[in-house]
Amino acid sequence: MAALLPGLLCAGPVEKLSGAPFQFLSDYCLDCHDADTAEGRVVLDFLEVDWQAADQTALLERVHRVLEDDEMPPPKKRNQPGSAERKAMLDWL
Repeated sequence: MAALLPGLLCAGPVEKLSGAPFQFLSDYCLDCHDADTAEGRVVLDFLEVDWQAADQTALLERVHRVLEDDEMPPPKKRNQPGSAERKAMLDWL
């Protein structure tokens, strides 16, 4: 995880969530991780990312880890990202 943090700090302080990252979260994450459901107390339905906020960077490092380890979306979910989509999200993170 430590290797991820310098990349996060290089991004602008606040970024509007749009494009591929927004679509990825919408397609694969928000069924279980919106404010209403919050599986595992993880909420990913934000519209902006503050790359300097410790709580957000910690959450996004966790998202990176579970995506990289193919833990999420859970294997039981039929709707799974393709390898190119997963790589693009990991690259963004």
